[in-house]
Amino acid sequence: MRSIAIFGLSGNPSHNGHVAGILAVSSSGIVDETIVVPCGGRPEPGKRGLVAANHRVAMTRIACNSLRRRPDAYGGVTVDASDAYNAEFTRTADLIEQMRRKYDAQDAHVVIGTDLLEARDEFHGLCEIEASWKDGMELFASASFLVLRREGGRGEDCVRLPVNALLIDDPIPEVSSTDIRELISRGQPVGHLVPPAVAEYIRDNGLYR
Repeated sequence: MRSIAIFGLSGNPSHNGHVAGILAVSSSGIVDETIVVPCGGRPEPGKRGLVAANHRVAMTRIACNSLRRRPDAYGGVTVDASDAYNAEFTRTADLIEQMRRKYDAQDAHVVIGTDLLEARDEFHGLCEIEASWKDGMELFASASFLVLRREGGRGEDCVRLPVNALLIDDPIPEVSSTDIRELISRGQPVGHLVPPAVAEYIRDNGLYR
């Protein structure tokens, strides 16, 4: 029975937190393959300003290629660029069905961080998935999730685990793509936050200046 993990990201840019998360999933033994999906456009406020899809796909591929040299990354990792060139990203409920069919998978698990599961006052005690995702309440109750523990979170007492969730214990470093872009715009180094080859790609292509 084939099992996949769907690891969605913006790749704007891909960074060490993404690499650590992909490694944690691919080495967990839970799934046969981790499908890394750079998202399509994000038109909502606060999510605009993605660099061109070809750059985000390239940086994601470069970041994932760094795992090929890791002896502990024994699960398959595939970068699927099918959503990246869409004007608007595919919602999770639809993406699950698309990836399940495309990769002929019996089981499809969505990879998320604990930050999406924190109960928040602005959501009246619900988490972000329940409160703001398309079909969020249904997904929370029925979809299968692989949950990455984010360093610097608010604590497990604030986390609302979905009904079908597996918690991967490897702590994932908290790295912000927004902070990386801000550092680059100020001419500051980011080699400690992204894989070296990604930093080189950003520099060679003049991104985020």
